[in-house]
Amino acid sequence: MKTFLQRFEPKYIPEPNTGCWLWVGATNTKSGYGRFFDGKKPRNAHAVSYEFFSGREVPKGFHVDHICRTRCCVNPRHLEAVPARINLLRGVGWAAIHNQRTHCPKGHPYDGDNLVTEIDRGYSRRRCRKCKNARQFAYNRWTRKGEARC
Repeated sequence: MKTFLQRFEPKYIPEPNTGCWLWVGATNTKSGYGRFFDGKKPRNAHAVSYEFFSGREVPKGFHVDHICRTRCCVNPRHLEAVPARINLLRGVGWAAIHNQRTHCPKGHPYDGDNLVTEIDRGYSRRRCRKCKNARQFAYNRWTRKGEARC
């Protein structure tokens, strides 16, 4: 019976420029993450690598984040267990892009008294108070005129 390292090491190639260990074993075709059978069930290869080389389990509610931003990397030095929210905000999706914005589309800053946090259908959104007040003022003027809304 092969040991864990004898099974794991042939499935990655060290990349000298970035230091990544690129997974060449089985991958999930949709997500691009490596898959490894740890003896019980197939799991993400980077999570198995993190747990084996760091000696710690991934806490419940945490995800293993690639600091190098390479999905097929299994180098434990490039992996960190973080809460799901932090993992999401470090990514490149819509939530991460929106969270990095410091000003509204009209140039008002998202800080201090100008920041309004609204919860709409379970989602938290940041709004600019100046723009929100201007929209409300325009709406009030429009409704007071008695015009029909289309």
